Amino acid sequence: MEKTIILASHLLDEVQKVCTHFAILRKGNLVHTGPVDDVGKGEEIVEVFAYHDDLGLILNEFSGTASLKRENANFVITMKEGFHSHDLNRFCLIKESSSRIW
Repeated sequence: MEKTIILASHLLDEVQKVCTHFAILRKGNLVHTGPVDDVGKGEEIVEVFAYHDDLGLILNEFSGTASLKRENANFVITMKEGFHSHDLNRFCLIKESSSRIW
């Protein structure tokens, strides 16, 4: 007998250990569903919440940005193949620390 259990988590490792399929909801809307084996395949999309438009200029400088769009207070970045969110985080940290005036 098959059963469906809803597990809400942002910890991908946890989800992969206990689930065979997953669904991603965004603001209450289903945006993706499929087997957990498909996680990490295809394009990576990162959302960054920010009130400052200047962040968009910085995100455009990142060599891993395939596309960038603004949705209210969020920037939605589609990463180029081979780039991941940790690369974007590293870039933003370096960019932010180098822009400080001491």
